[in-house]
Parts: sequence; structure tokens; C-alpha cells
Amino acid sequence: TGTGDLSVNSRFTKYDFYREFADGTGADQAQIVYSDSRTAASGSFTVLLSAISDTRNGVSVLASFSAVKVIMVKNTHATHTITLTGAFSGVVKPGGVYMLVDPSAAGASPASLFFTTPAGATYDLVVIGEGTIT
Repeated sequence: TGTGDLSVNSRFTKYDFYREFADGTGADQAQIVYSDSRTAASGSFTVLLSAISDTRNGVSVLASFSAVKVIMVKNTHATHTITLTGAFSGVVKPGGVYMLVDPSAAGASPASLFFTTPAGATYDLVVIGEGTIT
């Protein structure tokens, strides 16, 4: 490694990532956070980011994103791989994480997130952005 690298010795490289957003709409701002630990019921399914419906404490809620600032999918399964396709695409191996951070004023479009994985795969989903929760 040379000048400007994170570390001269890669065995001791530590890297942390932290991103803070102010409350609101615009660059470096977000209004809502959705998070959930999930188990895939089938091999292929879709999460519509513009309208994520869920039940929390017995109450139906709807997280409606108009802009996505952060999306994170963490594969918590020991053996199953998760494949994401569509506007957000990547392969998330067991223990791996897919993350997109777009702090721009427009953010990323709240498009559909398409999953392909064996039934029973487990994962954490975190979405941060602009929108409403009703």
C-alpha cells in the first residue's frame, strides 16, 4: 500500500461507517426509518419501498417512502444467499450486507426491491428516507 491508503498493513485495517441525517427533506435529511428482521416465506418476493405495510404491536402501519436515502439488507442466514434485482441489485452472501447511501436532495427512487432466495432465509431490512408513516 502507498501514501493515502487506509492502512499500510491490511491485517490491522479497521473501518467504521457512520452517517447522520437531519430531520426534513433535502440533501443530508430524512424523515422516516423502517426496520425489520424478516424470514422469507417463498423463494421470490418483492418489497415495494413506496408502500411498506407491516403490523407493529398489533397495529397496521404503512411506511410510504418518497425518496430513499439509505437501504440496507443484512443476510442473517447461515447458508442461504440473497439475490437483489431491480433498481437495487447485488448478491448478499451469508453474513454479508448490501448497502446504498444516497444523501442527495433527490435520494434514490423508492422502487421495488426484488428478492430471490430459498424460503426460510433470514435477513434484516433497514430503509431511511423521506416520506410518511400512517
